[in-house]
Amino acid sequence: VSLNENVLQSHVTLSLAYVLGGQPDMAKSEIEKVRALNEGYIDIDDLKKMVRIWWQAKDRGMTIGFLDEMEDAAGASPDYWSFIIEFYVEIGEKERAARAGQKLIEIDPSQEEWVRLKLSDFEEQTE
Repeated sequence: VSLNENVLQSHVTLSLAYVLGGQPDMAKSEIEKVRALNEGYIDIDDLKKMVRIWWQAKDRGMTIGFLDEMEDAAGASPDYWSFIIEFYVEIGEKERAARAGQKLIEIDPSQEEWVRLKLSDFEEQTE
């Protein structure tokens, strides 16, 4: 595959394709190129894509790693924190979901009921 080596999105897209194609080592190589071109940083919307794709590929470690990166990049965005919480609930990471929930409540106290409901969804999943 021929890419414009300096276009971050090309490497992001190719990494996702490699994951879907069952070539995780090639995907990781492309991710490292993204980091190298962007001073170690991956755009948060690209991180969301990576979380979804790596979870689909059943790679829990990579999924959690990208969720951790999302936490670092989410800032004060309730939407990103909501995504993080939902994914932690989905993958069974109760403590991480609760921690992210507290962060969301700090950012937007009106989300407290939603956080409580999401965490109760987690409880129902594990019963």
